Amino acid sequence: MIEKIKDKYCVYYFHKANIYKKKQKYKKSLKCLYKVKKNLSTNKDEELKLVLLNNIGDCYYHLKQYPKALETFLKAEKSSHIQDNHNLHILNQNIALCFKKMRNLSKSIEYIDKCLENEKDEMKQATLFIDLSQSYRILENYDLALTYSQKALKTYRKYLPYYSYEIGNSYLTSALVYIETESYKEAINDLEKTQEIFEEIGTTKNELKHLYELLEYVFFQIGYKDTAVFYSGKYKQFIKN
Repeated sequence: MIEKIKDKYCVYYFHKANIYKKKQKYKKSLKCLYKVKKNLSTNKDEELKLVLLNNIGDCYYHLKQYPKALETFLKAEKSSHIQDNHNLHILNQNIALCFKKMRNLSKSIEYIDKCLENEKDEMKQATLFIDLSQSYRILENYDLALTYSQKALKTYRKYLPYYSYEIGNSYLTSALVYIETESYKEAINDLEKTQEIFEEIGTTKNELKHLYELLEYVFFQIGYKDTAVFYSGKYKQFIKN
């Protein structure tokens, strides 16, 4: 894309913006991108403008300035070049993420559905299914939440080994739905599978701590107090560390 920029000044700052972005220096990247945007204000290349807006929005997103990121992505959505499927997919994902961070889950779901319309890669579809499951759970649409978590699991089981993060996280996503619907035995079944996978692959301490806390809660709810105390002990070990 940078080869489409003829102005050497703009080429320099676009390249510099990419370097800052890779180093996670998003404020500095933004300054460079706005210098490029200002000097390309008369440029007729819609694809170039789209890429520029996507980069600006992405910087705002990583700076946790979600309303500003969303505003930028929605401007990009109006681009006449947006018919390109690759750019459209990336943009829809970015908009969905912003709406999710801003707790506008209905709009987030709308844009995830748009992503699914053009996504042919089944693994990427599974990632979107997990996003949909999480959003529907928060909206208390538990049937759809469970449907999408199980669709994700089915896809991951098709392509990945059992001991993989994605499969463990799919079981966890379903377990959270079962907990909220007070289906504790089903929740335990999925949480124990998550535990087996996460302990085997060595996931993060925070994820294990959260998992043990959930196991303590569900065992307590069904009256298995000794088992609940066991997981309480495992949870407290992480707090001490």
